[in-house]
Amino acid sequence: MKEAQTLCVASGPAIKRLVVFQVEFERQARAVGEKGVIHPTMKIKVPQIHLRGLC
Repeated sequence: MKEAQTLCVASGPAIKRLVVFQVEFERQARAVGEKGVIHPTMKIKVPQIHLRGLC
């Protein structure tokens, strides 16, 4: 944005969304790498995919 000369105060919310997305993506990628995506459940004994419960 700096090179394209489009960096301004109005771009603030877009930059904030980008930073929040990148932080959340890196956090979730690390959690998937450590714990995996598929977890067994206690009651029904069928593996489930838990995307939000990885943090």
